[in-house]
Amino acid sequence: MNTLTAPAAAAIDSSWKSGLFWLVFVNGVALDPEHPLPLLGAAAAFVQAGLDYPGQEIGVAPCTPEDLALAGITPRKEQG
Repeated sequence: MNTLTAPAAAAIDSSWKSGLFWLVFVNGVALDPEHPLPLLGAAAAFVQAGLDYPGQEIGVAPCTPEDLALAGITPRKEQG
C-alpha cells in the first residue's frame, strides 16, 4: 500500500452495508467505533493511525455483531 496516496478514513465510502467491517484500535481503544470500515478503509486507517500515534500499539479487528448494532449496521444475509 502506498501511504502517500492512501485515502483518509473519512473519505472511504462505507455507505454499502454488506461484507465484513473492521475497527482500528490504538492501545486497545477503537478509534471510531460508530463508523466501522470495509477492509481497504481499515487498511488505510491503520496506516494513518501509525502515523498519527507513533510508538503506540495499533491494531485492526473484525467487527462483532454487537459492534455493528452499535453503529446501526444490519448485515445483509447472503443469498444461497
